[in-house]
Amino acid sequence: ANFGNLANQVKVQFDKNLPPSLHGTSRWENGVPLAIINPQAPDPRYVILHELMHHQLDDMGCPALVCQLSHPVPPSSWMSLIRFEAFAQGLLCVLWELVQHSRFNRMLLRVYNCSPASARDKEYQRYLDRGTFPTIGLAGPSGDPRLWMLAAAGHVVVISLEGTEEMVDKVKRFIRNSHRYGPNIVELGERIAGLIVSKDLTFAELSPEQRELEFQHMVHDMLAVLEALGSGMEITCGDLKSVAQKIDNRCHVIVPICFRPSLPRPPSDPSNAHPHLPS
Repeated sequence: ANFGNLANQVKVQFDKNLPPSLHGTSRWENGVPLAIINPQAPDPRYVILHELMHHQLDDMGCPALVCQLSHPVPPSSWMSLIRFEAFAQGLLCVLWELVQHSRFNRMLLRVYNCSPASARDKEYQRYLDRGTFPTIGLAGPSGDPRLWMLAAAGHVVVISLEGTEEMVDKVKRFIRNSHRYGPNIVELGERIAGLIVSKDLTFAELSPEQRELEFQHMVHDMLAVLEALGSGMEITCGDLKSVAQKIDNRCHVIVPICFRPSLPRPPSDPSNAHPHLPS
């Protein structure tokens, strides 16, 4: 009942060839919804429920973000240092998934007594053991430290929302001690994590109107998160829109997100006080 009719259609497959960092994924194949699970995942039961939820959200109209970048990108923006597609498929995608998780993880904990914490803790212990974090699409040829700093802040967001308190403290302590601006990085990650609203929702029990309103709230969370990244760009979004051709054979609703160069603001404008990571 928590997953609707789609739960009866999803085929669960265990794939031992998935990399250790990928606990599971969901996709459609030949018209069949699949939940592909890594049998070595710390909590396979949670991963199965997690992938069922992603299928459910797609089916109920959770939008795919269709991102566009308008040029020219200001040279002062960190976006000028990377390929926009790498950002959209990397950090932006991670953050949008966290927004989605924030709407179903509490329900999975309440009803099924499982959470992402064991998997996240194991994942981040591997990163700590090797002394570095993935760049989440923010690697660039310039070597600009802002890219590493933004990626590290992204990891603070992930572990803050989905790890145990013990692992959150370990990751924050590592970042504070490993970079000159470590405290700034942790502060940014904490602020972004605070912008993502956690709710205990059972989407199958909501009306279509309630679901659409919640999806709008999720997009609102995402806009606030993107603004907090301090790209120096004006970020706007359109309305949720149904499409005839599904995105990646999954999502039948999209929302456009546009990044445009910001117009100069007068010095008195309070938005000029937006904090940026030092370079």
